Amino acid sequence: MTGRKGKAFAHEDTFIQKIWRQMLCPYMAITIFLFLAACTAPGPTASPSATPDLQATIDAALAGTQAAEANLQATVDAAIAATAQAAVTPTGADLSEQSEEATVDEIETTVDSCASNTAAASTASEATSDDALTAEEADQIYTYYQLAYADLEEAYALLSGYYAFYGELAQESLDLLHDLEEDLDDLNAALGELNTAILIIQTQLIAGATPSAGDIARLETAADSANTAADNARTMAGTWATAHEIEIAERAAEVNYTIAEAIPANRVDTITSVYTFLDDLKAALLDRVISADELALLLVDRANALAGIDAHGGATLQKAVDPLNQITVMIATGNFPAARAAIPDFEAILPDRP
Repeated sequence: MTGRKGKAFAHEDTFIQKIWRQMLCPYMAITIFLFLAACTAPGPTASPSATPDLQATIDAALAGTQAAEANLQATVDAAIAATAQAAVTPTGADLSEQSEEATVDEIETTVDSCASNTAAASTASEATSDDALTAEEADQIYTYYQLAYADLEEAYALLSGYYAFYGELAQESLDLLHDLEEDLDDLNAALGELNTAILIIQTQLIAGATPSAGDIARLETAADSANTAADNARTMAGTWATAHEIEIAERAAEVNYTIAEAIPANRVDTITSVYTFLDDLKAALLDRVISADELALLLVDRANALAGIDAHGGATLQKAVDPLNQITVMIATGNFPAARAAIPDFEAILPDRP
């Protein structure tokens, strides 16, 4: 979902103002009607048959007022519909040039930023404690909402990309990642309610109306709920990141725990085993993603090659030991870009294929 920031922010003051100008017509019509009625009313010497129908005038004015109020509500509804928070449809971020650890750090940072902006919106809504809210205060709350929602969209994009690129390797911490996703869903819903609440008040303020106590209370409740949901998401992001760090260390350690399954019988077979590792590595990285099965195969390839080098290798093959270890650890820990970058130098030090 890279590039999705701002998608939900269709709200523009010019749009609401345009609708509001259209809404003013009934009020103006009522005023002109009453003015003309007063100007054209007959004097005290007029005959009884020319006496104006006072009740009809009152009824007409009342009907006009009710129509104007209904038009105000229609304006509010139209503004909300036009600026409604768009549903998040995750499109995974392209993480092909980013390591797994860097992605986890970015997700945690993005969720933290979202929580901070949501908290700022909640704090700004405390200005309603005097049961009043200015247009400037309302705009400030909406600005923080926009920032929080942009962060939320980015977090969804990163999570979706994480599943695509590293989901198969990160089996141990996936449950916590699912929990984080659920917390973000709760935050998404809470921000949607905050968006609606603040738009109602903004539309009323632009129209020159005073927001009702009920609308202000709705805003306060929405802001508090969003803040709570954001705090939950931030806590879960930290919990997941910590568990993921442990999982990364365990995967790195697993590299050295894997034993050879087919020890090469001679130097030629040893060289062949090193190229088997290289070929399987290139094949696995073709789609820029490593599956659990591909990692398991590479771990065995490495162990076989190292066993052959230990038994039959000379000075040339000894140079391949460190790259073999380093590249395998890169793969195991989700640093695919670094592994791809290391292939040319690794291949350059190898003897010719048998």
